[in-house]
Amino acid sequence: MKIAIIGAGKVGSALAEAWSKAGHEITLGLRDPNKPEIKKLIANLVNTTATTPLTAADGADVIVIAVPATALIEAAKSIGDAKNKLIIDCSNTIFVQLDGYDNGSTLIADITKSKRVVKCFNTCSSVLIGNATFGKSKADTYMCGDDEEAKKIVNGLAIDAGFERAVDCGGVENAKLLEQLAGVVIGLFTKAGFSTNFSFKMLNK
Repeated sequence: MKIAIIGAGKVGSALAEAWSKAGHEITLGLRDPNKPEIKKLIANLVNTTATTPLTAADGADVIVIAVPATALIEAAKSIGDAKNKLIIDCSNTIFVQLDGYDNGSTLIADITKSKRVVKCFNTCSSVLIGNATFGKSKADTYMCGDDEEAKKIVNGLAIDAGFERAVDCGGVENAKLLEQLAGVVIGLFTKAGFSTNFSFKMLNK
């Protein structure tokens, strides 16, 4: 699968590494794809290149937006005509004021006009991406979105990133809830002394 990742921070880089190892073709979409640190990152990965966000998104089957909340509007606008694209939103906007929006997925959907936006990979530390095994168990990740076929694809990508599954948490209107779950995780990192190497697990009877 051809995957464009907009952003090369901790989450974007971890997803690129995990998915490139799984055999996907990765293109990083960046404002400056020629930075030395980007060239160094690419040199250590297989099936991975870097270009501008517009070029990366144009040739992709899946677009992943993995930027800080403050850069979310710019990133959504930078990918051009994406109304028919599957877009994975990894953002957490709970600590940033976005005029008229209480979550990143709704903002991205409005800007891009895509009905295939899926929130995912926002509720765990980047250290778990590609490294989500705890003894005999694997961590879950969580997703929400309105397009059922898109969510099936995202679940497969979650498995390729080392997770047990992406738990389906309903429609895109629940993106705010997943960002609030991320807030709990971040709070445990920063205020309760937890390491970043933990995860919540969904158990069903």
